Amino acid sequence: MDLQKLPLFLQKCSGNEAEFLQKLGVRVKEGTIMTIKSQKYPNRLKETIKQAGYTIEGIAAETNIPARTLSDYCAGRVPVPKDRLGVLAYALGYPTEYLVPKILTPSPDDSFSAVAVKKIESDSITKDAQEIHERAGEQELLGTFLVTRPSNSTFIFPTQSEKPAEIVITDCATMFGFQHSQVTTLIQQWYGMAMFCNDLQNRLDQEVKKLDGLKSQYPLEEYAISRRCFLVSIAALPTALLHSVQQEHKMTLELEEFLPQCAASIVACWYLSGGSHLEVIEPILDSYLRPLLLILKHAPTYHHIAATLVAQIYSLKVILAWHLRSLNDAEAYCIQALNYSMIAKNANLQLTALNQHALISFYAKNFQQALAKSEEADDTLRRVIQEEHIFPIVQGRVYMYLAALQAQQGFQTDAGRTLENVHRAFASQSASAEPVPMYADCGNMSLTLWDGLTHYYPGRYDATCTQKALNSLSVFGQLQPNDIIPERFRLECLNNRILAAVQRDEMEEAIVYFEAGKQGARGLNSKQRSAEINYAYQEILNKWPKEARIQVLRDFSDNKERL
Repeated sequence: MDLQKLPLFLQKCSGNEAEFLQKLGVRVKEGTIMTIKSQKYPNRLKETIKQAGYTIEGIAAETNIPARTLSDYCAGRVPVPKDRLGVLAYALGYPTEYLVPKILTPSPDDSFSAVAVKKIESDSITKDAQEIHERAGEQELLGTFLVTRPSNSTFIFPTQSEKPAEIVITDCATMFGFQHSQVTTLIQQWYGMAMFCNDLQNRLDQEVKKLDGLKSQYPLEEYAISRRCFLVSIAALPTALLHSVQQEHKMTLELEEFLPQCAASIVACWYLSGGSHLEVIEPILDSYLRPLLLILKHAPTYHHIAATLVAQIYSLKVILAWHLRSLNDAEAYCIQALNYSMIAKNANLQLTALNQHALISFYAKNFQQALAKSEEADDTLRRVIQEEHIFPIVQGRVYMYLAALQAQQGFQTDAGRTLENVHRAFASQSASAEPVPMYADCGNMSLTLWDGLTHYYPGRYDATCTQKALNSLSVFGQLQPNDIIPERFRLECLNNRILAAVQRDEMEEAIVYFEAGKQGARGLNSKQRSAEINYAYQEILNKWPKEARIQVLRDFSDNKERL
């Protein structure tokens, strides 16, 4: 087969980019990237026939299409006429949009590439994708596949022609196995709808929350292991796809397949970040970060969704960095998250990055800078809320950090007013049925933490405020790990609970909280939580320097470098 040039927007790659693309199954020759194997008229006929257990000859006989002609269709040498596409869809039981996605249908003068789909005007892409997206919604609602024929008649094929055999699931592993099959099928069906990856993420987020609602039905350890395996397998999907391309098991990397997998992986990684073994997450994200950056640079059609996914990745890497590496690394990632959120023109992601920037300064005990960063987020919110929909919970997070930092700097009146805005925003989100992106959905857990901190700082002068702080921090700052509460969050509440106990002159409680926080920090292997527990020890020591029981805690302080 003659090699064909890629679209113009991929012909001017740098040497490193070209080398990377070559690893994905493309060849560089005289400055022009060329596909090893490509289809002039891309489709999924061949793989669908194989997956369905048929042969080309068998389908040809059933559909009265000459076998040689069907082979040409499968190879992408000639376009599939609409009438025959409908017949094939009927025979295979797949919608026409799956067999030949509209977004991937090329014009005669533009070929399908190994790394990017045909360069079409964004308006046309969006319109076609919207039609597919809407049809998918109808499909989900009606439980049917719709196949349109040239005569404009519509044939409706029920997805379940008879009641399926009832499957009794008695153990947790089997339950997660079935759920994994359903989720991966959903991701596969998103082929042709990459422009709507945000909706896919919302769907997956809801599915994981449904699974979490079942945890009480199974032994805790069994549930935790099965859940983690489920999330890791979803998180690894784009990594496995890239590996398949690099090993030449798959000749092309199709963006309509790759981007939904990346979106799903990010959701899974967000949930994994709520547990332990945080170190496994970043390598997964890094495995497909560079391809996404190349897509962002060279595929204008997917510019927005690629930028959105990259911003989400960097936002998650911020959290991982301040736990596993350093606040300096976290700040570098935060700046990247902010930059890509602006490229994506996503104000909710932008505000999330600004909040994270304020948190980094807060964790570094640079409170004046943290307040300045938080005020910048507040100013940005006032500006963008007039132009773009901002989720109430995102607004609440801006106010939440601002209130605590105002209180820390002694602006108690301002902090009180801001805290009222916090509670109004969270109440507004609770009353809304609108799905919230997982990067913004901190829930009421964070509200209790930062409400507690907002009361903790004036507690230096008012014991009533200290008691309010303890009441808030004790809700989720529990002594034992809880599968409902993300471990890194439980420990943050617990460590601040130590400080509130010290402030209230309650030594017994402070020691108990400290022992639990020390054990948790070691188990999580988090540098940030370890720094917090070290700071708490110094506060305890300063408060009760001559107490014998406090001296025993020195063993921890002397060996704190092991954390």
